[in-house]
Amino acid sequence: MKKFITSIIIVFIISLSLLGCNSSEQNTIILFSCMEESRETAMMNQLNNKFPDYEIILQHYSTGNCGAKLLAEGTKTEADIIVGLQCASLETVKDLLADVSNVKTSTYSKPELNPEHGMYWIWEKYDGGIVVNTDVLLAEGLPEPQTFNDLLNPLYEGWIVMPTAQISGTGYMFFNNWYNMWGEDEAFIYLDKLAVNISQFVSSGHNVPQLLLSGENAIGLVDLMNVYRQIEEGAPLKIIIPDTGAPFNITGTAIIKGKEDNKVVMEVYEYLMGEYVVDDNSKFSPGFIFEEQLSEIAGYPENIPMADMRTITDEVLKTRLVEKWKY
Repeated sequence: MKKFITSIIIVFIISLSLLGCNSSEQNTIILFSCMEESRETAMMNQLNNKFPDYEIILQHYSTGNCGAKLLAEGTKTEADIIVGLQCASLETVKDLLADVSNVKTSTYSKPELNPEHGMYWIWEKYDGGIVVNTDVLLAEGLPEPQTFNDLLNPLYEGWIVMPTAQISGTGYMFFNNWYNMWGEDEAFIYLDKLAVNISQFVSSGHNVPQLLLSGENAIGLVDLMNVYRQIEEGAPLKIIIPDTGAPFNITGTAIIKGKEDNKVVMEVYEYLMGEYVVDDNSKFSPGFIFEEQLSEIAGYPENIPMADMRTITDEVLKTRLVEKWKY
């Protein structure tokens, strides 16, 4: 009798184990996304139309929170796919990611941006630049700045706004460019001089266009994705690309290690990095890194030269520089 009961228990445990194995093949997957709400809505609409039999759940996180969550949870995280996370953060968790180097993607016009280790593919490149409110410049008799050094003009005191590099990816993007161009000491010397003209270091790059549109500031260091639609709608904003090129940041899309064994996860990932990523970039992120990418954004500068951003994915460097940031 004891042997019979024991056999039943063993069969029950095996059945539970098999159910657990089968759960990895269920049609439910979870995306962690760090993109803007409008892009996430568009992506989910497309995914639901493409895969009506799958339950695809999106969870939104800021870049910092997403990276921290992945580090804390490791490969046991509920996420299957990570979409649009800054590559500096992906580098810190690359040991948790599946090798996706063999996944067929859309054709890149700038393949050199992808990492050699193959643990993620680039999702987008977003550019930065100097943006001015032309009405305010005219009213105040201020010249248009053309270079970063022009921003040190004493006439601009109190008229410039910039995101802080401490918590803003856009702010760090600009500072990383200065670091690459001039070296660490000179970059901080330049920042000290620039700070005299800056009215405030805001927490997010999204705040800068609003301050320019309100007329509170005349000049801003901006992620250009945040201004092109206002320009298209007639706002008195003008994009100026510095002579040293446009600073840029890159995001990537990855699969959590072990989740690549789920055919549903792979099917969705291949769709995202194949057909869909070009459509997303064409509509929302005009960094032009794909050969098939279209220009659906009126008024956005074409053929923008790239600045020196060779260390933008170096998270160790970023941590050290941000610790020294005092503004």
